[in-house]
Amino acid sequence: MRRQLVSVFKEKFEEFIMEFKKGKTMVLSSSENNKVTSRMMSIVCIDGLFYFQTDKTFRKYNQIISNPQVDLCIENI
Repeated sequence: MRRQLVSVFKEKFEEFIMEFKKGKTMVLSSSENNKVTSRMMSIVCIDGLFYFQTDKTFRKYNQIISNPQVDLCIENI
């Protein structure tokens, strides 16, 4: 049973990643000093890693440097 679940998860995860080859918009949430902010971002997936572009002068950059734990949300997932 566990192997089946792992197999299904891997299959669904690969499908999910394949969608990002084209690039998607997602909500990126980050926080600093217990204040969470969220914004739409264009995100691409290359070799299983998610990438987006920002500037060192933006709040999200400072939040990520301060607290690298972020959340991504697409279509309520």
